[in-house]
Amino acid sequence: MRWRTGAVDEITCDRRTNRNPTRAVEIVRELLDVRSDSEIAEHLNSLGYHRQLPPLHGELHPSHPGPTRDEPGEITVPEAARVLGIHEAAIYPWIRSGEMTARQTRHRRWCIALDNDIEAYWKQRVATSSHLKRRANTHYETGQAV
Repeated sequence: MRWRTGAVDEITCDRRTNRNPTRAVEIVRELLDVRSDSEIAEHLNSLGYHRQLPPLHGELHPSHPGPTRDEPGEITVPEAARVLGIHEAAIYPWIRSGEMTARQTRHRRWCIALDNDIEAYWKQRVATSSHLKRRANTHYETGQAV
């Protein structure tokens, strides 16, 4: 520390390199995709990791969206882009404006409900748009692996 008078004091302190016990972090990583925050917190508490842990992957709060796995009939933005044959960037404005119904998972990934009627509507919209360029997508059309 340098003072106005020109004097200098040296202050040292020890820093912990990891605030969270390694095993607790491993447990959270294992359960992150299959359990809610409150269930993970209960599990950690049952193992003896009480209030000493700060939130490990965001705020442990019950209002967070549910599991990150897609619900039946939902696809991600990259999958929707492949289905429609357009770039992913064209889908986000539709989600933000509310034109395309989607929900955001705990890890901020968008899941889009897509059935045959909705898919037909968006394919028609893409086909009639003068702004969007369709991409060749032979893998999806023939049902082959990508």
